[in-house]
Amino acid sequence: MTKCVLRELESLPKDTPWVRETLTACKSIVKLPCKHSGGILAPDECIKNFVGAKNENHIFVASNDDALRNHFRNEVGTVPLFFY
Repeated sequence: MTKCVLRELESLPKDTPWVRETLTACKSIVKLPCKHSGGILAPDECIKNFVGAKNENHIFVASNDDALRNHFRNEVGTVPLFFY
């Protein structure tokens, strides 16, 4: 979990139960510093930068975003993916 991802979650409308539950769960997870310079990036770009080109730090990604999962499958190939 990076600050960019948390910022995106906090920007969602909190009137749905899944957003509130997700935010509650995410606030208990350790936040790691982003690996990019500058301000806040789109979550997908931040995650791509965090994992890197070869996933040398053995990061896993949990996302339901098809484009993000396909990026890691087709371009990196060494990223464990979790989705529902």
